[in-house]
Amino acid sequence: MITGKYSALKGFALFFWAICIFVSLIGCITTGEWVFIIASIIASAMNGWALYAVWTIWSKKK
Repeated sequence: MITGKYSALKGFALFFWAICIFVSLIGCITTGEWVFIIASIIASAMNGWALYAVWTIWSKKK
């Protein structure tokens, strides 16, 4: 859990980031072009990894 200064803002930023990842993934998949589908899956996986890394950094208890 994110605690500390600006925790609500940080939580909303991570939530908004996750929504943007999901919307872009769905948008690229619905194009039907395999190039966009593969690129969106790779980009979503990398963004998910970065999102998790930021979450763990911000969630550390001090």
